[in-house]
Amino acid sequence: IFSHEESGTSQNIMPEPRLDDPWLFRSNVTDSSDLSRFQFPRVSSSPDDLHIQFAVLGTTNILVALASGLLIASILRSPNLRRKPFDLYLVFIAIPDFVSGISCMF
Repeated sequence: IFSHEESGTSQNIMPEPRLDDPWLFRSNVTDSSDLSRFQFPRVSSSPDDLHIQFAVLGTTNILVALASGLLIASILRSPNLRRKPFDLYLVFIAIPDFVSGISCMF
């Protein structure tokens, strides 16, 4: 931390992170108080943890896409349900969930 005197007040100025700094993994950090505010966002999970996180995320997105798609298809296939404004509202609410579930799956 550098101290900077400006018009009689002392300010703490943190050095900017360099782009060629290596990524830190959470397992390498024992005390987060050693990190500056610029280094802390660069801390990442280990590659094995990232694979687990992305597998869970992909599975969740598949389930969301299937549930939304099933809701949309069931409402649009039934003439009785298509006539009700609330059911059409549900279809238009479920369309963005279906699209995001499909697009985030891959």
